[in-house]
Amino acid sequence: MLDIRQIREKPEAVKSSIKRRGLHIDIDHLLDLDAKRRRLVSEYDEIQQQRNTLAGEVSGRPSESQIKLGKDLKFQHENIANDLTKIAKEYSDLLNQVPNLIAEGTPDGGEESNQQIEAWGDAKKGGKDHLELNELHGLYDFEAGAKVAGNKFYFSRHKSVKLWQAIQFATQEIVENAGFELLGVPNLVNSGVAEGTGYLPRGGEQQNYVDTEQDMVLIATSEI
Repeated sequence: MLDIRQIREKPEAVKSSIKRRGLHIDIDHLLDLDAKRRRLVSEYDEIQQQRNTLAGEVSGRPSESQIKLGKDLKFQHENIANDLTKIAKEYSDLLNQVPNLIAEGTPDGGEESNQQIEAWGDAKKGGKDHLELNELHGLYDFEAGAKVAGNKFYFSRHKSVKLWQAIQFATQEIVENAGFELLGVPNLVNSGVAEGTGYLPRGGEQQNYVDTEQDMVLIATSEI
């Protein structure tokens, strides 16, 4: 999700990037909602200040004019709050759809347009894919994983377990010799964090494990 300030400053660049991705997002409407939202926030704060000033002026029993003014300000405040809630929801939903800008020099088109930037070593020919390697070495048991947890889950076996345990060695190396700090992170994040990293807007609950009662999302990537 892009910062709205970046969209305000470079709307044409954002539009171009969206077009090159083959998406259709109304940036002009987003900027219009943003302007209305900021205006309503300003009006809301201004009326709140007037209400605070009025409350400070009242000592003892308020006069009829003070009561009337207080009711008028409250009515205006509530109307602005309602309008702001509606606009903020539409604004947030649309902003969440805006993807990151395409990097400079990225070619248009599909995989056929990909460019090789650098190569080293000799490319092996006639190699085996991961499924063939799995059958050859007995690395993973997909059938057993599917029985206990569903598709895309698996049991690690033999060499693959040892390979996974090698992470401990790599962890020790980067902590002791590369200056990294070892952290354990929460397995769940609130929806705001997931949205901020771009993993809810277009995927939604269909591509995430979500605890709807607590508004929590199971982390699935290093970005989150």
